[in-house]
Amino acid sequence: MPEGPPLVEVRALSFGYRGQPVLEDVDLAIGGRDFLALVGPNGGGKTTLLKLVLGLLRPWSGEVVRRLSGRRGAMGYVPQFSSFDRDFPLRVESMVLMGRLGASGLLRPYRLADRRRVAEVLEQLHLSALARLPIGELSGGQLQRVLIARALAGDPEILLLDEPTASVDPDSREVLGTVLADLNARIPLVVVTHDVSAVSRQVTRVSFVNRRLREVPPEAVHHHGEEDVAAGVTETGGAAPGMAGVAAQAAGAAGGAAGGGTAGSGTAAPAGGARGREAGQ
Repeated sequence: MPEGPPLVEVRALSFGYRGQPVLEDVDLAIGGRDFLALVGPNGGGKTTLLKLVLGLLRPWSGEVVRRLSGRRGAMGYVPQFSSFDRDFPLRVESMVLMGRLGASGLLRPYRLADRRRVAEVLEQLHLSALARLPIGELSGGQLQRVLIARALAGDPEILLLDEPTASVDPDSREVLGTVLADLNARIPLVVVTHDVSAVSRQVTRVSFVNRRLREVPPEAVHHHGEEDVAAGVTETGGAAPGMAGVAAQAAGAAGGAAGGGTAGSGTAAPAGGARGREAGQ
């Protein structure tokens, strides 16, 4: 059966900071069963694109159409854990419980249903034994799973993750890969990563972001690696040795939305001035 229109659609989107463009004419569609990896160089616009999809930034031009319920927590977001203050006096269970604020309301006390949901998520991510630990005592991989658990506690309809496997040990990467694959059985995932090999067995789509967006076959990254894809996908459509087919397919996908679809009843983030002054990533 047809899957239906994309849950999130980016149309002809452009954005930058302080008058300098970071993203230009980006088209992207995210379907209900996608596991999309966004790869590309530092400063290419990957994290900025996530923030635009989340509505944290407003595009200069173009739009983001979201066909979601509109409730708080419908879009789950897992930031880079390196930006999180690990000295903050908070236990694992309390941190995950913060993910229920969207369901309970900012000024309402947590309910029994909230605590039950947190217990379910902790069990799902194999964190129950760590529930009473301060977050400062966790390993990098454990903290990453806690951040994912916090997002899942809000029952998101789509989950966006920024560098979920960065700075974690190989064993934790394996665990995270399994966790993400299990999640993708229920909701679509979008992952920004410099190490696509950590999720290469799970991703169904790969897009290369460097100001513009080019979709490449997942097997291109599996077999050639991100550096070769970066060399093969250029603004001119040129190819590095051995990557001609990859570049040709990516160039053929340029200029159109990845998946199409009509606006339907979704809500759009209108074009406007940028919010925020940070450098694009």
